[in-house]
Amino acid sequence: DRLVGLTMLVALSPVMLAVAAAVAVTSPGPILFRQKRYGFNNELIEVYKFRSMFVDQGDATAAKLVTRGDPRVTPVGRFIRRTSLDELPQLFNVIKGELSLVGPRPHALQAKAANTLYDLVGTPREADGGDARPEGTRQDPRRSPRQRLLPHGGSATGPRREGDRA
Repeated sequence: DRLVGLTMLVALSPVMLAVAAAVAVTSPGPILFRQKRYGFNNELIEVYKFRSMFVDQGDATAAKLVTRGDPRVTPVGRFIRRTSLDELPQLFNVIKGELSLVGPRPHALQAKAANTLYDLVGTPREADGGDARPEGTRQDPRRSPRQRLLPHGGSATGPRREGDRA
């Protein structure tokens, strides 16, 4: 991981410099954003990203999800988030041995999905032993993979109407 991460860092350094310059020129504040997350063996690490929000409106704990057209995101931030260029500084975390190049990324400490902390998403509910993932989220077990991928509950042609054949 470290060797490949270092190679990627060198190869992508012109792109990273261009993104850093764009962030610096278009909005005042630091170029990098640091966010605390739990890494391997629950070690607390700081994950690096290019800053995509206005400094005074940043959310280091990720308590509020960023939505489409979110006014906290800078114009350059929209582009680097859409293209995932904001993630490139995580190569520094890979070189430090805190993250791997492949596999899931840890969530921010207070990150939420449907008003539920990510730490609690997917853990069993005590009351009924059911699934604690909010209905309609990525891993809702009540929805088939087809339902999760296609709009209208899995129908490629749209929602069923009265009189439609099954």
